[in-house]
Amino acid sequence: MHERNPQFDLFLSYNRLDRTIVDPLAEALRERGVRVFKDDWYLRPGEPWPVALEKNIATSRAIAVAVGRNGLGPWQQREAVAALDRQSTRRRRQATPYR
Repeated sequence: MHERNPQFDLFLSYNRLDRTIVDPLAEALRERGVRVFKDDWYLRPGEPWPVALEKNIATSRAIAVAVGRNGLGPWQQREAVAALDRQSTRRRRQATPYR
């Protein structure tokens, strides 16, 4: 059901320390019509964010793992594992690292 009408085209996983590089990427994608899930655009204070991240990973059409100068952050590592797990269980999905 979620694959036909995903809320987001792309779940963007990134290390917060690389935000200055990731923000322009996310904006450029959004300007081109890509529905991007970026945590600080959609998560709200007080929201159980681990659950929200899992939900949005599961319902996004694709996941991009942006690897910057600071490497993978601790939560980003979990998101990358979730992306790889999805790739192994759903053939049409691909996990693509960006550097």
